Amino acid sequence: MLIAHHPVAIKSITKKSLAKSQSLLGKEIKILQELSALKHKNVVKLLACTEKDQNVFLVMELLVVDYNNVISIEF
Repeated sequence: MLIAHHPVAIKSITKKSLAKSQSLLGKEIKILQELSALKHKNVVKLLACTEKDQNVFLVMELLVVDYNNVISIEF
């Protein structure tokens, strides 16, 4: 369920670029759904997946982070 006025990240994939890898997209979506169910702080959630004439859109939780901090802390 999407919450109104809640920032999200949207990955847009053109169907034309998927012509030869349609099954891979289905697998990716299934994996993202399974990972989202874990509700782990280090896993971005897949909130929705929708399809239009020319594109497939993956709507995901928006991760707002300073990657420089993450890299310096982790390594």
